[in-house]
Amino acid sequence: MTDKRQPTQEESAEAATRVAALLRESDGPERLFGVRLRALRERWGYSQEELARVMQRAGFKWQQTTAAKTEAGNRPVRLNEAYALAAHFGVTVDDILSEEFITGDLEDSLTTWRLSRSILAATQMRFEALQAHRNAVDSELKEIGELMTDLLGAFEDTNKDVTGRLRHLLDEADAEIRKLGGEE
Repeated sequence: MTDKRQPTQEESAEAATRVAALLRESDGPERLFGVRLRALRERWGYSQEELARVMQRAGFKWQQTTAAKTEAGNRPVRLNEAYALAAHFGVTVDDILSEEFITGDLEDSLTTWRLSRSILAATQMRFEALQAHRNAVDSELKEIGELMTDLLGAFEDTNKDVTGRLRHLLDEADAEIRKLGGEE
């Protein structure tokens, strides 16, 4: 059950003062977010360009310079960008901005993510190999189908020719039999 208690006027004023002071500091939330984003990026072994590609795949128009300006706190971070970055690194926006930034839980999340990324990369490579094999099999099946069509056509032509020759031979044999039998 959650506490539905309303903050006192004094508590509200203190909170507003803390937020205002934080926003006036040169190391305000955007700078703090940038510093921690850089720490996450480096911890995961990404370059700023790789980080920009991650954000591009997520639908944002990021470049390497965007990552650099964000990390330096010189560029405002949109909430949806912060959320996408946090989600990519397996943390929350609160985790990035909290005082206990790099915790054991984050280390565990990072380890799990790296393992998942390795498994995903291996799975993707296997998928691509199977896809290439499938394409080769499909191509071979197509060639076999074309060969069978050609063979069937040749068989039908040969069958007509042989049938025609057999009829001719049978007709000749019938004529010869009639001739020997004195029917002609």
